[in-house]
Amino acid sequence: MKKVFLVLLIFFSILFSTISYAETTYGPTWEETCDNGVCTRTLYSGYSPSYFENNLTNLASLKGYYNKVYLKYDNDHDIIINDFNKTWIDFNLTFDGNYSEYEYEVSDNKIKTKFKIGYPNGTEIEYEVELEDNKTTTNFVLDNVLEYNYTLGENSTTVQLQDADSENLDDCEVDEQFPDITGDNTGMGVGSSNEIRTYIKFNISSIPSSVIITNATLFMNQSSSITTSEWVAVYHVIDYNWTSHTTGINLTEHSMTWNNQTCGANFDNSTHCNLTMMDNDTSISFGVWDEWNVLIAVNNEYNNGDKNVSFVLRGDLTPVTEANYYSKEWGTIASRPYLNVTYVTSYPQWYNNQSSIVSEYNPNTLSQFNITWNDTNFDIDDVFLEINLSSGTTNYTATNDTYEGDIYNYSIILPVGNYYWKSYANNTDGDWNTSDEWTFTIAKNTSNPIHLNTSNDNWATNTTDANFSGDMYDTFYLNGYLGYPSSGLALLYIDGSNFANPYSDTLSVKTHTIKTNTTGNANYSANGTGVTYYVTVTSSTTTTTGGGGGGGVASIIEFFICPVGQKYDQETQKCVPMSPEELDVLPPIYEIESFFLNPIVGPLSLFHLALLGMLGYFITNKKIVKGNKLIVVILVLGVLMIMYISLQAEIDSYLNNILDNINV
Repeated sequence: MKKVFLVLLIFFSILFSTISYAETTYGPTWEETCDNGVCTRTLYSGYSPSYFENNLTNLASLKGYYNKVYLKYDNDHDIIINDFNKTWIDFNLTFDGNYSEYEYEVSDNKIKTKFKIGYPNGTEIEYEVELEDNKTTTNFVLDNVLEYNYTLGENSTTVQLQDADSENLDDCEVDEQFPDITGDNTGMGVGSSNEIRTYIKFNISSIPSSVIITNATLFMNQSSSITTSEWVAVYHVIDYNWTSHTTGINLTEHSMTWNNQTCGANFDNSTHCNLTMMDNDTSISFGVWDEWNVLIAVNNEYNNGDKNVSFVLRGDLTPVTEANYYSKEWGTIASRPYLNVTYVTSYPQWYNNQSSIVSEYNPNTLSQFNITWNDTNFDIDDVFLEINLSSGTTNYTATNDTYEGDIYNYSIILPVGNYYWKSYANNTDGDWNTSDEWTFTIAKNTSNPIHLNTSNDNWATNTTDANFSGDMYDTFYLNGYLGYPSSGLALLYIDGSNFANPYSDTLSVKTHTIKTNTTGNANYSANGTGVTYYVTVTSSTTTTTGGGGGGGVASIIEFFICPVGQKYDQETQKCVPMSPEELDVLPPIYEIESFFLNPIVGPLSLFHLALLGMLGYFITNKKIVKGNKLIVVILVLGVLMIMYISLQAEIDSYLNNILDNINV
């Protein structure tokens, strides 16, 4: 028995868990039915039936809930409504004008005129009333005061009670045959022989925020029709303020005419009206509720945060078309136009946009798009990111693999450009939602680094942060290269002139300015500053090769002759003063002048001068020379030999010192 009870309990639990319960709510001008997160709200041209039945029917006075509106007005007659409820109404009737065939004098201060009550089916009841001192008070008991209109005089001033609150804000027709007459009446139509159009506007601010509208349908009840047309079409009036095509002022149902209508008499004002048909209805016959799909217009206005949506109806202009509809002024609520809007409340909801997007292009840094999606009733099924690339709009599938849970992301390296992105998601029940749309800009990479390598064939180096030197016989290798691949062209300049990059050749003797920069491209800014180094090239004489550096080093002898007390500076290639310390250790090459003037061992020393003096005495003394020529010759040769022998050792010593201290 317990098992049977348990089975029944489980069965009924499953049964009742699958049953959906529709819930209906209402406001003064709308009614809504919701079932499992899907709601349909009806926006009425006046009070909703449920609100009227439950809140207004039994009130002793409805004054304040309805407004008097004039359907016709002639300045001579006026109808003042004192008070009323659903079945009783009280008037003050006044006349202030010239008598006509409808007003005739009874006595000096009394006139008689006609008073008519118009029924919903178009028939009228006519009464004769007597006005004393041009006014009177009268009242009537009716089945439904709200469904009638009231006329004082023959086809004169006509008034009607209209709901003080309505989602149908304005509706009227404009008629080509009567181009300056307004068409705000209990009926409106669409025609083609003399074209007639109908404008209608609804308030949609009562629709809850942050819902997904899945359907919107406009319903209008035909009061009569004469047509061979195949359809009546509906268009979106983008300018729901109904700006006049001719004057630029905002219009209402009481001021719009054929000549000043918002879409233009020629139906060519694309600024205020979408001239593309949204939908058409082919059921053109009396007593039928015509309906049009107006989802595009409703969604457009709702998503833009606008409170109103507006439409215009046109007929097929080729055959004869005449379709008449009840307006919001019509006495019977059930026959007035209404707008049905269906929306979804159980759908994916998005929350945080915690994206990390680079502001400047970087080929090594991803932009990450993060967004949170969840749903209280169903699981999230798919999440997409929409990004507009130069090639067009692209959708990417986002995942929650990185952070898990409700955070979905996608990462990508994007080129330079202006972008928008947004996200779509659906749940396992098939309901979709869209996030807001965000814009961002990725600018060009402004750093765009570039490097310069210098080296030569004798000295292996790779100087990217220092200057470099070599001699006139070296082959120099100069290479400007990009920090980021494909970031532009690397240009090489030597002393201001552009050279092929890389460069491989000798350079002239001087200090050269070597510069490299890059042009940039679509993703990188040009780097005009670039890198600048200096390469100093000196002169040389190549004798032999060998030594270090792997391939050997040329032995080069360079003689630099500077004045006494100066030395040769290789960097500036000039003679510069020597320091005191350097002067103390002068090599002999700088003492040649002192050597010749040395009083002891120099060529002009006292010893050598004495020998020369003696030689001169013998040569010039005739007495000695005479008869002793051989002896004199031998004496001269001996003196010269002595001088040669004494000088040879000193000269050899100085030459050896010079060679030991020579610059190599």
